[in-house]
Amino acid sequence: MVRPVSEGETLDYGKPPVVRAYLAFSGDELRPVEVTDCLQIEPTETGMKGEQRPGRRPPVPQTFWLLAVEKNTFAIDEVLAELLELLWSRREAVRALGGTRGCSAGFVVNVTIHENRPEYCLSPATLTKLAFFGFELCIDIFDYGPAGR
Repeated sequence: MVRPVSEGETLDYGKPPVVRAYLAFSGDELRPVEVTDCLQIEPTETGMKGEQRPGRRPPVPQTFWLLAVEKNTFAIDEVLAELLELLWSRREAVRALGGTRGCSAGFVVNVTIHENRPEYCLSPATLTKLAFFGFELCIDIFDYGPAGR
């Protein structure tokens, strides 16, 4: 039974999931330093094809440049909007770079759930900005929450 919320009462929804949104450029001909110079944005991460990674992970399969925003939240739109805000002043350069030969570009949202699930809704403003770039959007969900919910 759902109890009505009284005025001034706050609801505790528990621990929010980790939402990570990023823009990635990748390709065998990609030069991450040139992407940084072109966009005048420092990446969160870069990698060169064949480069060894820590631990038992395989080598980097393809050269990439990545800009990410990550936070604990119940709204994937909040994280995507923050990422888009970082890119928006350079939107023409970002879009042009994504259209160059030998370079693919895409947005990705990773949702890691340990307890509660987020809202998978995007605002009209976020949808409009994503559409401007013409890149794909992928959503990966890693659900480690209790079974049966």
